[in-house]
Amino acid sequence: TLNFNLPHETIYSGAKVSQVIVPGAAGEYGVTADHVPVVAQMKPGILQILHEGVAEPEKYFVAGGFSITHANSTTDISCP
Repeated sequence: TLNFNLPHETIYSGAKVSQVIVPGAAGEYGVTADHVPVVAQMKPGILQILHEGVAEPEKYFVAGGFSITHANSTTDISCP
């Protein structure tokens, strides 16, 4: 489940996605179902969202922010 928030709008709230590829400050990483909980600072880069049955990922430029993956695999993306 993905929650993707900007200061002026919410892009996704409770969306079911197959994978999110996060531009972490310590390196790019992918989040899928049953991922371990993790809190990561994001660096400027491309956030990729993969949907089930769609070959090409949806891409967003992020200027930074934080990614929090919870124990239930919900991932919260907050960008400045």
